[in-house]
This record gives sequence, structure tokens and C-alpha cells, in this order.
Amino acid sequence: MKPEFVIDATNFMDIVKNLSFESIDIYLEDKNIKVIAGKSEFLLPTMDPEEFPEIVPNKVEEGIITFERQKLLSMIERVIFCALRDSENVSRNLNGIYWDFREGGYLTLVAADGYRLALSELSMDIINTPPSFLLSLKSMEELLNVLRSSKTENVELFFDGARVLFFLDDDNIEIILNVVDATFPDYVRIIPQAFKTKVITSTDLFLKVLKRVSIAAKNDQVKMEIKDSIMELTAKSPEVGLAVEELEIEKEGEDIIIAYSPKYLREAIDHIGTSEVEFNITSESSQTMIKPVGDDSYMYIVMPVRLK
Repeated sequence: MKPEFVIDATNFMDIVKNLSFESIDIYLEDKNIKVIAGKSEFLLPTMDPEEFPEIVPNKVEEGIITFERQKLLSMIERVIFCALRDSENVSRNLNGIYWDFREGGYLTLVAADGYRLALSELSMDIINTPPSFLLSLKSMEELLNVLRSSKTENVELFFDGARVLFFLDDDNIEIILNVVDATFPDYVRIIPQAFKTKVITSTDLFLKVLKRVSIAAKNDQVKMEIKDSIMELTAKSPEVGLAVEELEIEKEGEDIIIAYSPKYLREAIDHIGTSEVEFNITSESSQTMIKPVGDDSYMYIVMPVRLK
């Protein structure tokens, strides 16, 4: 029979991370674990494995959903930056990512912080649509780290009503995450349905202009003046001064002057992934939708800021 033991995960991981050796030896001695690497030696107390809770259920094929790892990884990366970092009880429904399984075989991942929202959608071959659930930002960051280093091509997911289980068979990894007992906002109501102005421009060019102009913004605001086929970006601050730059656009609808947080714009454009980006502007004080041209699987909603 193989020996079984339980040790404090935090202490053990801290030791392993700080050892500068390619291999380590681990020995079980009575009720202690001895870790030896080179001239380093640690003796760690163990706990009774019988007291460790049984948390890994048997893998049941019915209800298993299979994802391509790279697609799931991309979806998470496109929304996780929008999740609220504050984990206070009053806002814990925004401190994570909502997994919304919808009829017709669609999964939508959604994250929001009250000022912006990111949404990534995937069409899947799902026979029985599982319930939707919310996973905390901490859980999502742990899952993201595993997916980035994994060699498993297809990740399997099973939801038992209280926990979400991810199986990465090629890595011999099983991840169990508790769902958050909180109600995610009705994000569909936040998505604007009508627009005052629509703008299409080069993603790469817009990002370069935005980064240059933002130097003068000191993370305050960048003003966008849209007129005919030109977008003028302006930012100013007492410390740096004034920055103004123009770029060519395709425009439908009305001319408009509007302002945004440069940080929120940059983070959105960084995740567009297509050569052109589309701005759908509702008004100077209402939500703006930013999306990749030719890709309806992703959108970013952001609130403008008051013009100064």
C-alpha cells in the first residue's frame, strides 16, 4: 500500500519554490515528512489522511462538457481583466466570472466591475444545457494559470450543483472549484440596442495613437471628437501638458464628442484580436460597445466619463 499523508500546502509550496535544485527527495518518517535537496533539509509535520475530506467525486460521463483548452483559455483571458478586484460581501457577485450556459448550445463568459463589462461567447455541441454559475476571481486566476501551462488539448467540465470540476487528463490534474452563492447582474439589459454613432478604424493604429495621447492624460481621461471621417484624440494634464492626434475612420451616424478612461480603452483594445475595431456609441453619457469587426463572439461595454 502506498503511504498517504496530509501536509500544510502553503508551507510545502513555499519550500519547493525556493529550492534551487532540479530534484528533491521526500521521505515519510513516523508522522513527519523530510524534504532534502542538496544541503537543504526540512522536517514537516503531517496530518491524519483519514480526516481529509473526500472532495473528488467519481467522474460521470453524463453531464460532462468538453472544451478545447485553447478556446477556453482565450475566452477567460478576454474577460477576466474586467472582474471587480474588491471581494467585499456587498460586491462579491462582481468579484468573479459568470458562466452562462444558454439554450442552443452557447456558453457566455461575463465579467464586470460596475463601470465596464466584457463578454465572450462560444457555440458548443451541448445536448443538455447545465445551470449557469459564478466562479470567484481567485478561482478563475488559479484555473487560468493551470490552463496556460497545461498540455491537455481538451478540458472536461462537470458541475454538480455546488462545485465545478475541471479534468485535464493529459496532465493528470483535477480542479475542484466552489461556486459563489451570489446573483450576477442581468448583463443582457446592459447591452445597448441602439446607437447614435458607429465608428470603424484600424485596431493597431488606434492603440498606438491612444498610447501616445494617454501620456498627457495621467490616467484621467481621453477626449474623442468624431467628425466626418476623422477622430481627434485629446488629453491634457498640468504635469505633462496637451496631446492631440488624429486618425482616419469610417463613420455612420452623428458627429460626437465623448471622453473615456484611457486605461479602460487600452485594456479593451488589447483584447480585440482583429485588424479593425468597431465603436458603437449610444450617447455622451451612456454605454459604448466596442467589438472586433467581423467577430460577434466578443464585446466590451464601457461607460464614458464626464468631459472636463
